[in-house]
Amino acid sequence: MGDTYQIHNLYGDVAVLSDQDRVGAYIDQELEVFRSEDDTAEFRIRVCPLESLDGGLRPVSQLEGIQYCVHGPSGERYVGSQGAFWRFDELGGSLIHVFYGPQASSGWVWTIIEQWMKVAFLQRGWMAVHSCAFVYQNVPVVVAGWQGLGKTVLLHHALAHDASYVSEDFTLVSASGEVRGYPPAAPYIYDSTLRRYTRTGIASGFCSAYGRMTEFMSSIASGPVLGRAIRAVGRRLHRGETFRRMRMEVLHPGLKVVLRASAALWVILLPVGAGSKEPTANVHLLEAAERIVAGTMTDHYFSGQYDRFLYQAGQRAVNDQWILTARETYRNIALSALEKARAVWTVDASTVFSDPDHLLALIQNLAPR
Repeated sequence: MGDTYQIHNLYGDVAVLSDQDRVGAYIDQELEVFRSEDDTAEFRIRVCPLESLDGGLRPVSQLEGIQYCVHGPSGERYVGSQGAFWRFDELGGSLIHVFYGPQASSGWVWTIIEQWMKVAFLQRGWMAVHSCAFVYQNVPVVVAGWQGLGKTVLLHHALAHDASYVSEDFTLVSASGEVRGYPPAAPYIYDSTLRRYTRTGIASGFCSAYGRMTEFMSSIASGPVLGRAIRAVGRRLHRGETFRRMRMEVLHPGLKVVLRASAALWVILLPVGAGSKEPTANVHLLEAAERIVAGTMTDHYFSGQYDRFLYQAGQRAVNDQWILTARETYRNIALSALEKARAVWTVDASTVFSDPDHLLALIQNLAPR
């Protein structure tokens, strides 16, 4: 293990430590806003080259690309894929190790690190909500919803209109309603979204045309068979898109970042045709919390892999209750946060694509006078 490393201490709760190599450079770019020399955080994630694991790993089984291994000297069980490995029985502990071999891509190692960050914060009472967030006209806004419903579109539209950047992909939320930002420097962005926000005139026309198209498709898709067919075509088109990593300050020169907020407005996006085009404020909070949890749990890589780990390795983690009760924990945090929110809206996703300016105007109406 290298004797020089760089530290990123997230809010004093979680420190990510990595060697100064290609993986460390990737981590440093993603977490540069959290760069620190302080490694005193209670929960630490140590990212190490696989060669530093004395004795190496011996594969014992494999299932759908997931490898289950044993560490020779200690007999400890490891699980991993694509050249990166971790230990589930470190759940519940305060020190986590992620090991990567020469064939592991930096992006994949980073994906595993992000999941451990979510584990760490949940153990400290913070829910990593699958969402984006921004502050517009002094109103903090958390936008939650299923993949492909327009969260990123609304985020970039707001940033193009002088909003401050809080998070992309997930936002840390506590039961008290406090919001912590997680702004990776270079998130992935689909080419279609990139085109909209690099040439504003074309962007406006495209969004309007897209909105009219989705409204039309929704109106003719009332039958279950036709509706399923249209949604299937949409998913195929979405999967066929290319995406790339882009630095936010390149897309939005003069970008402002906010890391903490409270009493946020929650905008929960519903599938096209499932909600009102105008924001609906009389939302049952338990239903809203369930939607947030559903979107978050599908984004949680460890939830599915833990069951496989138990089946293949036959060994429970130190604190398996954490993963088994994660959904209940998420639900309690989400419901409590919504109760303390400035407002909770549900919005049909077609509104985001057809008239995002209307949503920003409604948000501005909530601004303090």
